[in-house]
Amino acid sequence: MVGYPHAGETQFLGPHGEPRRLGKRQVRGVVDVDAVIRGGCGVGHGEGCLTGSSSRTYHINARYHPPERNAPMCGRYSLIAEITQLALRFEFEAGRLAQPPRYNVAPTQMVLTVGSGEPRHASYMRWGLVPSGAGGVSAGAPMINARAETLSERPSFRTALRERRCLIPADGFYEWWRGSGSRSPVRVTLASGEPFTFAGLWETWRDPNGDPVGSCTIITTQANELLRPIHDRMPV
Repeated sequence: MVGYPHAGETQFLGPHGEPRRLGKRQVRGVVDVDAVIRGGCGVGHGEGCLTGSSSRTYHINARYHPPERNAPMCGRYSLIAEITQLALRFEFEAGRLAQPPRYNVAPTQMVLTVGSGEPRHASYMRWGLVPSGAGGVSAGAPMINARAETLSERPSFRTALRERRCLIPADGFYEWWRGSGSRSPVRVTLASGEPFTFAGLWETWRDPNGDPVGSCTIITTQANELLRPIHDRMPV
C-alpha cells in the first residue's frame, strides 16, 4: 500500500508533513491528479515529527510524470513500533535494546537489524555497508542498497550473501514523487500499517581503535506495478 487510510490509495507528504491523498492513480503515462491535502503528522527533519495545526481541506490539480529510470532510491524510512512489539512479531531476542520512535531514518545512522541465526538476535548497525576488506568508511557514497540481480557478482556482496544475511525492521519507507516543477516525498506502508522487514546483508569492519563495527545494506529489486509509477526499484 502506498499511503493510507485505505488499501489502493496513494498518500503524498507535503513540505510541512501534511498527507496528500490521491483520488486517481495510473501506472503509465502522464495523468491529472486530484489531490486532497489535510494537515497532520508527517515526516520531519532528523528524528522529529512535524504536526500540522490546520484542519482545512482543499483540492489541487497536479501533473504526474513517470520516474526517471535507474535513479537512486531515496534513502529514508521510518520505524515507530516499540522494541517489544518488534521482538514478538519477528521472533528475536531484544535483550536490553531500546528502540525510540524514528520517523526519518537516514543513511550512516545506526539502525536496528535482526540476524539470521537461531535464536535470532537483534543489534544496531551502521546503514551503509562497509566491505570487510575496505579498512573503514570510505569517502564515497555509502552502500545503502544492493541490487538483488547482481549480488552474487559483486565482490562487495558475494560473501555476505552466503554468510551474513539480516532483516531490517521498518513500518514505512519514503520515495520521491515528481510533479510539475516540484518533488514530494511518498510514504509507502503495508495496508495493515503493521511493521515489516527489508532483506539485508551485513559486514563487520574495525574502527581506528580496533573495535568491531557492524554495517548493513538493504537489498532492492525491480518495482512491482503499484510502486512503478514512483520508482523503478523497490526494497526486497
